Amino acid sequence: DYDKAEQYANQQIELRPELPYAYTALAKIATVSNQMDKAIELYSKVIEIEPVHIISYDARGSIYAGQGRHQLAIRDFDTAIELVPIDPGFHNKRGYSYMSVGDLGRAMRDFDRAIELNPEYGLAYNNRGLAYIELGQFGRAVSDFDRAVQLNPRHAKAWNNRGLAWFRKGNRDKGATAEYTRALRDFTQAIVLHPGY
Repeated sequence: DYDKAEQYANQQIELRPELPYAYTALAKIATVSNQMDKAIELYSKVIEIEPVHIISYDARGSIYAGQGRHQLAIRDFDTAIELVPIDPGFHNKRGYSYMSVGDLGRAMRDFDRAIELNPEYGLAYNNRGLAYIELGQFGRAVSDFDRAVQLNPRHAKAWNNRGLAWFRKGNRDKGATAEYTRALRDFTQAIVLHPGY
């Protein structure tokens, strides 16, 4: 029950406002309740109290990215990576924000690093595949989506994105029928896995 959890967290803040944990709980409740600006404010308070609170940098960065505020997200992921350089998730998330602002070189370095840190990290393969599409390297994109699908056959976005890579390759190759057939197969699988796609 979020109301009771929120009430308890507020009581804890009244008793010990210098401790970050109640603010973190309130930030998580705000995030689940889709009150993102409030969550950002609360995660910022946690960081003010405890400047090395990695979870808050990650969470706030993820919210910024979800709002399209990628430069702020990159700043938070930079700090998270400084604190824990071996976390592939931080590299992947920063890479996605770099890709979103058009800095494909930095995005690729982050995706490569995420995969180096965890070769089984399907989401990083998916995101690197998207960057390869942006670079027009459709064969490499397909290879990354192949790996993402291999790691998680239920990853509808990876199926969809591989279909997109095949489709774009078909367009570049002036209507190559085999690529369009592969694209249609992958788009269909994405819809089977996620009917709202």
